[in-house]
Amino acid sequence: MAENSMTVGDAMLEVFRAYDAEYVFSSPGSEWAPVWDALARAKAMGKGPVFINTRHEGLAVSLAIGYYYRSRKLPIVLLHAGVGPLHAAMELRSAGREHIPMVVLAGESAGYGEMPGPDPGSQWVRVLGDVGGSAALVRPLMKWAHTVTSHAVLIGMVQDACRQALTQPTGPVFLSIPLEFMLGECPPFCSRCSPPPTATHADSLALEEIARQLLDAQRPVLLTEYAGRDPRNVGLLVELAESLALPVVEARGPVFMNFPRDHTLHQGFDADQLLSEADLVLLVADRMPWYPPSQRPTDAKVILIDENPSNNLSPYWAFGVDTVVGGELTSSLQKLNAQVSRLKGTSGNREGVFEERSATYMQRHRRVREDLRSRAMALAETRPMNAVWATMVIGEALPQDALVLEETVTHKGPILRHVPRSLPGTYYGRGTGGLGTGLGVAMGLKMAEPDRLVVAFMGDGAFNYNPVPAAFGFAQQFGAPILVILMDNQGYAAMKRSHLEYYPEGWSVRTDTFFGAEIEPRPDYVAMAQAFGGYGEQVDDPEALPAAVARAIARTEAGQLALLDLILDPRI
Repeated sequence: MAENSMTVGDAMLEVFRAYDAEYVFSSPGSEWAPVWDALARAKAMGKGPVFINTRHEGLAVSLAIGYYYRSRKLPIVLLHAGVGPLHAAMELRSAGREHIPMVVLAGESAGYGEMPGPDPGSQWVRVLGDVGGSAALVRPLMKWAHTVTSHAVLIGMVQDACRQALTQPTGPVFLSIPLEFMLGECPPFCSRCSPPPTATHADSLALEEIARQLLDAQRPVLLTEYAGRDPRNVGLLVELAESLALPVVEARGPVFMNFPRDHTLHQGFDADQLLSEADLVLLVADRMPWYPPSQRPTDAKVILIDENPSNNLSPYWAFGVDTVVGGELTSSLQKLNAQVSRLKGTSGNREGVFEERSATYMQRHRRVREDLRSRAMALAETRPMNAVWATMVIGEALPQDALVLEETVTHKGPILRHVPRSLPGTYYGRGTGGLGTGLGVAMGLKMAEPDRLVVAFMGDGAFNYNPVPAAFGFAQQFGAPILVILMDNQGYAAMKRSHLEYYPEGWSVRTDTFFGAEIEPRPDYVAMAQAFGGYGEQVDDPEALPAAVARAIARTEAGQLALLDLILDPRI
C-alpha cells in the first residue's frame, strides 16, 4: 500500500473529524484492526480523534454520555460484535431515553469465509454472528440502526450515521460494519460530509398565543424535567419565570439541573399543591408531570413545549395536554421570552400582580429551605447516621461549580434538597435507562471538564450494578479522579419497601426475611478504591463526617480517585 493512499479506516476517521468528533470510546473487539491502524497513523501525524480504550462495553457508552453532557461533541463508540451491544444494552437504553447523540459501531461479517479476500475467521459463524446482525439486537433502543450492505456504501453510511445522530431530536444511532468491507480498498471518498439539517423551530404564532395566556393567567405554574440538558435553557427559564413571577417545579426525578435551586421561584420537586390551584400549567420538556398520566390533578389548561413532544420511547403517554408545541427548545424559549417582553408593554399594568406573586413564592421558598435545614440539624447526632444530615454536610462543603452525578433510589430526595445546584450543568441525576451507568457518566464529565470537581453519589445497590473494576481502572489509567460518595444503607431499600407496601403483615415482615433486599456479606468498598490507587474512608460517626468530606475533596482535587463509604441508617 502506498504511504499516502487512504484506507477504509482513514476515511472513517475523516468522517468523524468532519462531524467534530474528538474521542473514540471502545471496549476491545478483534474486528477493529483497520480503524486501530488508522488511529495509529493519525496519532503519528498529530491528528485526532483520540482513542479511549475502556475495559467494559457499558463503560464505553456511559463515558460517552457523560462526555457529551459537558462537551456537546459527538462521541464515537466502537463495540465488539453481538456480545458488545448486548453487554452495553442498558447504557444504550439510557442514551436513547436521554436523546444523547452518539454513533455506536459494531463489527459484522458479510461472507462467513465464503468471499474472496481476507478471511474474517470462523468465530463469526460459531460465536459472534446473530440472526439479523448486531443492529437487530439493539434496534428498539436506538434512534436509528442499520447494517452496511455493501463495500461501496460503507463510508456514505458512516456519514449517514453521524448526520442522523445530530439531527433533532438527537439520539444514539447504531451501525454494524462487516469486517470484509473494512479490510478492502477504500471506496471513492470526496471528503464532503453533509451537515445535519438545521433544527425545526416552533411556530411563532403559537408561541405568541402562549405568551398571551401566560400574561392573562392568575395562577400559572411551570413544570420542567429535562430542559437543563442544554445548559443554555436554564437562563432562559429564569428569564421567563422572573418576567411573570412563575413558580417553577422540577420533576420528582429530574435528570438535569433545570432551574437554580436557590432561586426564590424554585418551588421544589412536588407540584401537587400548585397544580391543584393552577389555572394554567406550562410544561417545558417534562415527560411525566403527574402520575397516573390520565389522572390530571387540575382543570387548568395544560401547554407542552418540547423538542420531542411525541415521547416516542415512552410505552404510555396519556397526559391530556391541551396544546403541544414542538421544535428546538432553546429557540422556543428565546421566542417565548421575546413575546412576553413585547406583550407586557401593551397588556396594561399587571406589575402589581407579578410583585405580589413573586413575594408569595419567595416566602414559601425561604420557609421550605429553613425548615429543611432545621430538620437536618435535628438529626446531627442520630446514630446510625441519617442520610438527610449527611447530604446537608456534603452539600455545604462542595464548591458551587462542582459537578454532581446522582445514581441512587431511596436517597435521591435528600440529595436534591440538601445538595442544591444552582449553576447550569452542575447536576446530572440517575438516567431513565437504568442503574449502572453512574461511574462512567461521572468520569465522562471529568474527561470534558478535567479542572472541575466531579462528585458521584451512589447507592450501594447502584454501585454494585456498575462495572466498578473497569471504571476505577479507567480513572487510574487516564487520570480521571472523581469523588464517589457511597450512600451505604447495606441493602436494596427499594426492594424492602415493596415487601412492606404490598404485604405489610406478610411473612417477610413476620419473620424479618426480606428476599432480594440484602447485600451480604457487605463488601469492603474502601479496599476497592485502594486497589486502583485511590483513597478510601469509611464513615459511620456523624461527628466525623465534615472532616472526612474535607479530606476526600482534597484528595480528589490533588488528582486521586476517592471514595467515602457512608454507613447510613438502613431503616426506611
